[in-house]
Order: sequence, then C-alpha cells, then structure tokens
Amino acid sequence: VYPALVCCAAAALLWLARAACRLLPAGEATRQRAAALLVAGASIWPAGDHFRYAQGAMVNKGAAIDEMYAAFTAFRTQIIEPLGLQDAVIMSREVHEVNAISGMKGVMIPLEPEPVIREVAHRFGATHLLLVNNLIAGNPDGLSLRPSLLTIDTNPHFKLVAAPARPTNKGYRFKLYEIVD
Repeated sequence: VYPALVCCAAAALLWLARAACRLLPAGEATRQRAAALLVAGASIWPAGDHFRYAQGAMVNKGAAIDEMYAAFTAFRTQIIEPLGLQDAVIMSREVHEVNAISGMKGVMIPLEPEPVIREVAHRFGATHLLLVNNLIAGNPDGLSLRPSLLTIDTNPHFKLVAAPARPTNKGYRFKLYEIVD
C-alpha cells in the first residue's frame, strides 16, 4: 500500500510542479526555482504533520503501556501473591502481559467452545483462567465478551477465585477462575 501511495504522491507533486511552471512568469531559471520551492514546500508540509501525529501517538502509546504495566503489577501484588499462586499456569487472552509483567507462565485461551478451552487448559497444565476487561472500552459490567465464556460465572467447571470489587488502575478489571476439573 505504501509504495503505491508514494508513487501517487510523487505523480501529484510532478503534476503540481508542471502546472506551477505554466502559471509563473517567463524565464526558465525562475520557473525551475519556483517549481522546486513549490514541490519542496508541498512535500515538507505533510511530513511535518505526520511527524507531529507520530509524536503524539508515541506519547499515547507510552501512557497506555504504563497503565497496562501498573494494572498487571497490581494483579500480581493484590491477587496472585496473596493467594499463593506464583507458580500457577494462567490461561488468558492477555498471555504476553501475564508472562512479561506478572512473571507467570501463561497459555492463550483459544477462540473455541468451553469444552475445548478446558481440554487445552488440561493439556498445558493451566490451573486458572484469567479474564481481563477494560471497563473504559464500553463494557461497564466487566462481562466476558467471548461467546463461549458468557456463562462462566454459573458454569460448574469454573470457580471464581478473585474479582476485585472495584477496577484497578485505569479501568482494568480482573476475574480469576480456578479450573475445577
């Protein structure tokens, strides 16, 4: 996609330079200088806008990483350590965060029906299932949005172990379930 956009932008700048040459006063050197200035200005302006956008995006991304780090650190210190589950294998959709920030072993929850999720958990030794809901993202009740886990609270194969009454750090809510069988 990007090479095609660059080619289109170059063709547009070339067309703009030719059109500007026709409108400028006579004299080949004057036309060439004016066209070069016009092309340079037309290419620097979007580049500057993109730089400002990228700079803001990096600041926002850094803030989001800090929020996520704080939330998963709170998960480790407020839920995992008090329950003595430091060596447990956790099944979660956020398996990378669980591993990198909490320092725990993790298994990805497959996008499959609930019996398959339990089968994968047993195969890889997962003893607990973690659901993480960001309440800010339009889920005020903190419910699982995965169809196979909508009824997890009433499912006899899962036992709710920990669910903080209030969201931790910036709206993250953790629900930790023990996989019973």
